[in-house]
Amino acid sequence: METIQNFDFSILNSIQESLRCSFLDYFAVFLSYLTTSGIIWIAAGILMLFFKKTRAAGIILLAALALGFSAGDVLLKHLVNRPRPFMINSDIVLLIKAPSGPPPRQQFCLLRKKVLALSRWC
Repeated sequence: METIQNFDFSILNSIQESLRCSFLDYFAVFLSYLTTSGIIWIAAGILMLFFKKTRAAGIILLAALALGFSAGDVLLKHLVNRPRPFMINSDIVLLIKAPSGPPPRQQFCLLRKKVLALSRWC
């Protein structure tokens, strides 16, 4: 577990040291706001249900959201129960409210499912 935490800290420290600037900080907060709550994906899925051409992709997108939430927030989060790196390392400065959802790796997996659903639409 210590190896994973050291790896997490090295990534977070390098981000804090090399990628922090006013533009990227604003952009990251804005992007986080849009994607974290899932509102943009839910709205896209519902909108896609209205058109026959995109209905299947909308169903896939909404199903991926439901499965991702079930697997990430309900199941894996409680099975792993590992604190996030910013909870352990007080030197990390968050730009947003401390998240309670799945960690970024889980969010990345969910994003891949969403992109696959949307690629079927295009």
